[in-house]
Amino acid sequence: MKKLAVLLATVTLGTTLLVGCGGSKASYKDGTYTGVSAGLKGDITVEVTIEGGEIKDVVIPENNETETIFASIREYLVPDIIKANSADVETVSGATTSSKGVLEAVEKALEQAK
Repeated sequence: MKKLAVLLATVTLGTTLLVGCGGSKASYKDGTYTGVSAGLKGDITVEVTIEGGEIKDVVIPENNETETIFASIREYLVPDIIKANSADVETVSGATTSSKGVLEAVEKALEQAK
């Protein structure tokens, strides 16, 4: 009975440690990195700022997209990227192609930060 309790405790501890290791956010080198990708109406340039190994800001200095549509990307997509510390987020409805362009540009910037 004692051996069973020790085995159960060992399995529980091992499982807890493995679960604790999963899902960690990626860590990047600090700095500002630029990525460029195609949008609906031309190239989209992004600048991703990394501080403390995490995404702190995403600026989109250049794009040729429709401004009213692109405003929703700045309002919804950029905060999602920062919160997720990744470009692996949902696109903005109604701005799918532009969203994909931004996400691809962010991925290119993050590749430089690895």
